[in-house]
Amino acid sequence: MDFESIRLKKIYNKIPVNMRIFAETVAGVDQPITEEDFTPQDLKYLRSLIENTQKKNNEMENMLVEHRDLISDMGGVYELGPDRTLVDITDKEISELNKKIQSYRDTSDRTSVQYKDIAKTQQPTTEGGVESITQTVKDSFNDPAYRIKTTLGRFTAEHQDDGSIIVKDTYDWDKVKDVDKPTFREFIEAVPELASNPRKAGNAFMRLVKPDTSREVRIQLDSKKGMLTE
Repeated sequence: MDFESIRLKKIYNKIPVNMRIFAETVAGVDQPITEEDFTPQDLKYLRSLIENTQKKNNEMENMLVEHRDLISDMGGVYELGPDRTLVDITDKEISELNKKIQSYRDTSDRTSVQYKDIAKTQQPTTEGGVESITQTVKDSFNDPAYRIKTTLGRFTAEHQDDGSIIVKDTYDWDKVKDVDKPTFREFIEAVPELASNPRKAGNAFMRLVKPDTSREVRIQLDSKKGMLTE
């Protein structure tokens, strides 16, 4: 790669990842999205997001265990039955708690991150004004949380034995009013709602013209710094 190509690549990489990935995919790029597409700041944020979400899951599991043990120590849980008598529901409550606890333990090697987990970490000013192209561009440049939310959205992070993390997802378009492949009429009907939201409008348009487009996401985070591994 010559000097000019390197210079242009550096300039191109200054464009926020959510905008770059969207434009590339519209243009027909179908190669996997990897850690190479993200900046060090994006990757650092991504690792922090995953670790904090995992921590909250662990805290929830511990709370459920404490609740179950408390019920056992109390000697029972009762509710008022149809005939106004107390009914012992201890076994039922403990069984339900055990199911929830087991679900956390069965998925201890992976963390599912939801939109709400990302939204809680956004900067106070992100998406704070009227939805517009200006606001979208501003948030894309200023907030790694917004960039990750609009590039990955919901995703699964798999924790490896060496401490590294592999993020897996599929990059595709959001649905239009819960419809996978909207007709032109359904798209037109949705225009008033989409007019004030350029991000949704872009996704809706691509659902209309390229509904089956998708790209694999596989991001590898190093065990120490959240940077790409070799």
